[in-house]
Amino acid sequence: MLIKKYADIIPAGENKMKYASVLFISALILITACMQSGNSFSADDDGNLYAVDGDSLENTGRRIRLQGIDAPEYKQTCRRQDGAKYRCGLESLDYIKKLMQDKKISCQCEEKPDRYGRELCVCFADDIEINREMVAAGQAVSYRSKRYEAEEKAAKAQKLGVWQGKFMRPELYRTLKREQDAKWCKANPQECKAKKERIKAYKKSKYKH
Repeated sequence: MLIKKYADIIPAGENKMKYASVLFISALILITACMQSGNSFSADDDGNLYAVDGDSLENTGRRIRLQGIDAPEYKQTCRRQDGAKYRCGLESLDYIKKLMQDKKISCQCEEKPDRYGRELCVCFADDIEINREMVAAGQAVSYRSKRYEAEEKAAKAQKLGVWQGKFMRPELYRTLKREQDAKWCKANPQECKAKKERIKAYKKSKYKH
């Protein structure tokens, strides 16, 4: 179709075959590029993909961020309906661990990682979509996407998970935490430098291939 469409630009005579060949090769390159620009699919064949919090999975050399959702940070606390404080970040982690337990984990990922180098994926525990289930159970909220808004509204109406009481959206919690850390670093520069070096060394050892 592409060659036929542009047949009128191919000159007559001995150069006709040459121009047709160039156009055909260009079309193949374009088709190949389009095929490669789609989502990649990766499966946890080794069974060693594990949750580090309610929206992040890891194994050796791979870091995955569950796309379209945001779970409470690991150390984040929320309040139950009676006002009692509890570790909602830990509860979210426990929930996703149980969801993944003894199941085949597979992920459909975007071609480009996020700014932290993590793969952005929709993952499944057997045939259960993990991203959707976390929001539906109130263990995560919809994040920068309308994909899971219906699940969030339903969880809120039923007062499930974080919706049972009061909580701070994880994105706001991270922002305030960074501001607090910045103030602490300004007041304690040496301790701050040492802490950053420990974190850097930990990440380097944990994520190396």
